[in-house]
Amino acid sequence: MDVAFEPQVFQTTIFKVFDDFIDLSFMLDIIISFRTTFQNPYTGDEETNGWVIFKNYFFGRFWIDFISTLPFDTIVTWFPSLFGNGLTNEYSVISCLKLFRILRLGRLINYLNSSDDFKQQLRLIKLIFFLILYIHFCGCMWFFVSKSTGKKWVPK
Repeated sequence: MDVAFEPQVFQTTIFKVFDDFIDLSFMLDIIISFRTTFQNPYTGDEETNGWVIFKNYFFGRFWIDFISTLPFDTIVTWFPSLFGNGLTNEYSVISCLKLFRILRLGRLINYLNSSDDFKQQLRLIKLIFFLILYIHFCGCMWFFVSKSTGKKWVPK
């Protein structure tokens, strides 16, 4: 919504502080994930060796988490000479990579200590949520594309 419609409320200091707080919390989660044990899929035992945990996370989900956590809009404003004339529409689309954070929701449901019926209900809610998010994302991207090409959103 921020990329396509650019509402003024998203430019306020409170929103930027809140967005930076969320980025910081995900960065802390990345650091914690390098020390979080996991269940070895081959032996079924809990893996507590630090080097094995590091390799498993680094060669697994780390890059998805890292790319989705980068505050790209802040980097562009700090180093405008690297990106030409600053944060334009083309660069602001890259901030949509933050949506990959939602993929952690599936892992959370899998590790939830509850009944299978409740997990199935959560998976159905997750599916509906992803469907609504997908429709919203497609609508925003159509609006963004039509705005950047100069064509009208709805032809007369």
